[in-house]
Parts: sequence; C-alpha cells; structure tokens
Amino acid sequence: MDILKELLNKTDKGHKCVLATVVEKIGNGPVVVGGKLLMSDCGQRLGSIGGGALEEMIITTCKAILEEGKSQTIYYDLSDCGGSTRIFYEYIEPRPSIFVFGAGNVGREVVKKAEGLGFKLLIIDPVCPTGLE
Repeated sequence: MDILKELLNKTDKGHKCVLATVVEKIGNGPVVVGGKLLMSDCGQRLGSIGGGALEEMIITTCKAILEEGKSQTIYYDLSDCGGSTRIFYEYIEPRPSIFVFGAGNVGREVVKKAEGLGFKLLIIDPVCPTGLE
C-alpha cells in the first residue's frame, strides 16, 4: 500500500502518525533521498529507510515524536558507512471532525462555513444518506 494513502487512512481513523523522510545524504550509506517510513501511534509501520541500526534509531525517534508531538529534523553521522544523512520527522495529527446532523438548509450552511478549514465533515441525514447534494 502507498505510504501517503496509509497516512490518510490512519489519520481518518483518528491515529497520530510520524512520517520520516530522508532529506539529505552525503557520501555512502544505506539510505536513499526521498525514502520514507511511516509509524502510527498503534505501532504499525510502513516503508523502510536503510535498515539495520539506522532504522532502529529512526523507529525509536518516531516513538519519541509520537509522545512529544513535534516535527523535527535530525542529522545522523554514518561514518561507519562512509557518510551522513538528515531525516525529517513530520508529526501528523488526525483532523478534527465536525458532525452535521441534518442536510437541510441549516446543515448546508454549516457545511459551507466549515469547508476548507481542515475539518473532516460527516453529514448525517436519514433522508439524504449520501450527504449533501
């Protein structure tokens, strides 16, 4: 499964995630610029960045960032492998939800006001089960 699709899937289900991305590589080493690893607060991982000891350090850092809730960039000296790398850890929280009960005139206006504000909109209406038209 694609990492970004899984990220959306996890956050839509209310999970916090960390997306670790290789943003720089100098010299040799087991990483590729653009490589990604996703970790959710339920411990699931997708992707890989290099493997071995570096991957274990990245996983440990992801766990700490899930606790702290702050994105950051970390430099790793991989002199044993002849290089170094920078990893950007992006902390991502689920979008807050707005439940709109009723898809009538008032419900439509609430949805119009809330669109584009970053909320996950859930419209509940037994007459219009697919939401607003």
